[in-house]
Amino acid sequence: VVKAASAVNEAKDGVKQANKDYKDYKKERDGLEGTLAQLESEYESGAAGVTYTDIIELRDLLDDVKDDEDWYIAGVTLATANLGLIN
Repeated sequence: VVKAASAVNEAKDGVKQANKDYKDYKKERDGLEGTLAQLESEYESGAAGVTYTDIIELRDLLDDVKDDEDWYIAGVTLATANLGLIN
């Protein structure tokens, strides 16, 4: 019984961590989207020091970050499934 309770607690911790990781990911992604919007606005208004290359690089980075979303969703799904199997 002690081992089973320990396994359930570990699985619950896994779900909490997976959810936290996904929440942190979304916060980072949203921050990058905000930065991109600001950079595009500054570029359009002719702000000094902002180049189109900066925008392209940030778009590429954001695309890479967005590609990771499925990984985070799968992590939450697997952790939840693991908890369900143990319960």
